[in-house]
Amino acid sequence: MKETINTKVEPSPRVSPEGLAEAGKAKTETILVVEDEEDLRELIVQVLESGGYTVVGAGSGKQALEQWTKRQHHIDLLLTDLVMPDGMTGCQLVDRLRSEVPNLRVIYTSGHAAGVPGTQLAHVEEGQFLAKPYRPYKLLEIIRNSLDSPVPPARN
Repeated sequence: MKETINTKVEPSPRVSPEGLAEAGKAKTETILVVEDEEDLRELIVQVLESGGYTVVGAGSGKQALEQWTKRQHHIDLLLTDLVMPDGMTGCQLVDRLRSEVPNLRVIYTSGHAAGVPGTQLAHVEEGQFLAKPYRPYKLLEIIRNSLDSPVPPARN
């Protein structure tokens, strides 16, 4: 049986759209968001766009690869769910994209229990994981921190 956690991202009633944009301090970066739950993906896109980012959405690893082919030189960060349909996990997607851009910035997200087989959580580096559910300001904060940090070294 597949164990899941509620994956709805609910805005904090105390945070205004202006507060979200300030929390993110967005510049002009483009983020590829890979999330198989359409409603959640749309909400994430809306939050990131309200923070000033350009966002490209995909519902699976296959769709993400199609978007990547069109825009790879314009993608600054990948936000990907760890567990997705169509036979490609978030870790597999990252491996594939990093074979082309070794220092791609990545943030993984998941609402599944840490022990779900195939998620390869050991693959995830510190500071690159955001557990669902999360608040919009936390999403913007981790994105901004990742984009402002030094470019990660290429992985072997």
